[in-house]
Amino acid sequence: MLDTFTLGYHSNETENLTTDPELQRKSHGPSIRALAKAAGVSTKTVKAARQGKRLRKSTIDKLETALRSELPISEPRPLGSDPPFRLDDPE
Repeated sequence: MLDTFTLGYHSNETENLTTDPELQRKSHGPSIRALAKAAGVSTKTVKAARQGKRLRKSTIDKLETALRSELPISEPRPLGSDPPFRLDDPE
């Protein structure tokens, strides 16, 4: 027999999503990979947090827990100020 599964809409699903401006600011300290590994989430999720996109509350909790741990922190840069990319050898 064929087992069917119907995907249903849950109106309260968006209640689990939120933005956190403080988390967005703090997530720029450690590297994306270090924060993702410490929190147990993907690098895509860390990038979404840095961009201020909506995340699940459980994901925000994981990121906040990881940020409270001893992660190597780089100097925070102002938003939108990426370091210059160089192809040549700076000799």
